[in-house]
Parts: sequence; C-alpha cells; structure tokens
Amino acid sequence: MVKCSGRKGENTLPKQEYETCLYGAEMGPKDAPRICLRGKLDALHAKAVLCATDIAEQGDMRLSVQVEQIATMALALLEAEYKGELAALPLLDGKTEEQIHSASHFPEKAYGIPHFFPSVRTGRKIAQINVLRTEIRDCERQAVSVYKDGFPAFIRALNRLSSYAYCLMCEQKAKQEEEI
Repeated sequence: MVKCSGRKGENTLPKQEYETCLYGAEMGPKDAPRICLRGKLDALHAKAVLCATDIAEQGDMRLSVQVEQIATMALALLEAEYKGELAALPLLDGKTEEQIHSASHFPEKAYGIPHFFPSVRTGRKIAQINVLRTEIRDCERQAVSVYKDGFPAFIRALNRLSSYAYCLMCEQKAKQEEEI
C-alpha cells in the first residue's frame, strides 16, 4: 500500500490511476473487496434515489419517502463501512429490526398476503422496489465476502434493509389486492 499523494509533510508516492484511498491516506487498488462494497452501496443509493423520484412523479409521496429511507440507509452504511463502525442506524418507518424481520417472513400475518414474486401484473412500483431489494442483496453478499464474521452488525443491517424493501413490496401488493 502507498499513501495518498498531496498531503502536507508526507513523503508519498504518486497515486496510480488504478488506486484509490482506502482510509485516510492509505491507498489500495480500485478492485479491492472493500472498495467494491463501497461501489455497490453507492450504486444502491443512486438507484434508490432514482426509484423514489420516479414513485414521487407517479404521485405516491408516502411510498417515495419510504423508498428514500433505503437511500438514506445506504449512505449510513457507506459511512459505517469506511469508519469500520456502525452507529445507530435510522429506524425504517419507525419499525424495529425484529418487526421488519417478522413482517418479511410472515407477510400473511403482517399484510394479509402470501409470499409472492413480482410480475408484470404487480406493476412498476413493485418492480422498482424489487430491483432495490436485489441490489441490497448484492451488497450483502459482498459484505459477507469482505467481513465473514468480522462485522455482523453491518451484515445484519443489510439483511434488514432487504427485508424492509420486501415489506414495501408486500404493502403495495396488499393495496392491489384490496382494489380488486
């Protein structure tokens, strides 16, 4: 590892194009597993903002705010990864981790609908949220490969975030069922 160049008083090597700052002045390759995780979290944030914007333009402000919470959580997790510590994360819809976990595992009890897979019939909003759910799962897989057993709270937070996305899908599906 080399140090980032340009810091006052440091004798450093110039940064190569294939390198980026890992922490502070420490350099590493752009394909380092932790940098890949940060990139996935960055992409999740971008897609969540785009999804929330699209849903707002469809006139569903409540759902847009809920999806924007995914973007907020992605940024909080990005910061946590960089710092190596997980501060208190914001509640998602005011729900505890256990409430989210339970609702995602038992949608019949929580939403009155069985587990389901999105389709063309379930519509754009559910499809968009499902894309976010898969992006979160991709982040989670990368986090597992980076941390193994070293940062379980971080991995659990990603798991609950994907559960939250599924809960949002279930809420939308339940609304659709009511309208039939």
